[in-house]
Amino acid sequence: MLDWHHLKDNRTTYRAHLCFAAGVALRLIPTVVLLLLHAVFPMLKMPKALSLSGASDYLFDKDYEIRQRILGIDPAQEK
Repeated sequence: MLDWHHLKDNRTTYRAHLCFAAGVALRLIPTVVLLLLHAVFPMLKMPKALSLSGASDYLFDKDYEIRQRILGIDPAQEK
């Protein structure tokens, strides 16, 4: 479905959204490739950063960053 208000609702520009979404996608490509290899060759050990839990941690961190931006909270002031 098309959401014509997605950028406005998330307080971002097209360019910032493009960079963010492409960055997340590019970060996940090695995880996907290694998971496929691991499916065929279960003896291959997954590095923590590229494992399912590593990818999950990465996505939770990115989601947190987005929510902070939407709420207008400066992460530097939070610490």
